[in-house]
Amino acid sequence: MNHAIPGVNAGYITRHKLLEDHLRGQQQAVSSAMFAALGESLSKTPSLRDWLGPGATRRAIEKAKVDQSERAALHPAVRRRAA
Repeated sequence: MNHAIPGVNAGYITRHKLLEDHLRGQQQAVSSAMFAALGESLSKTPSLRDWLGPGATRRAIEKAKVDQSERAALHPAVRRRAA
């Protein structure tokens, strides 16, 4: 369907790279470098810990649910029109 980016061919990511866990290893190297650069600030800064620490996704989802409930309570007319 001609969706290829110019200069990128089908061999760009080979089956071998996928099967050998090459991409996962590279992602781990990037993540390790980023967390090493953060150093102690990750444990000392609550906002960073909430964003990057264990359970961050779960906390973000719960916060979004609470925020949505609060918005609905503050603006009930908007909620009725959308429903």
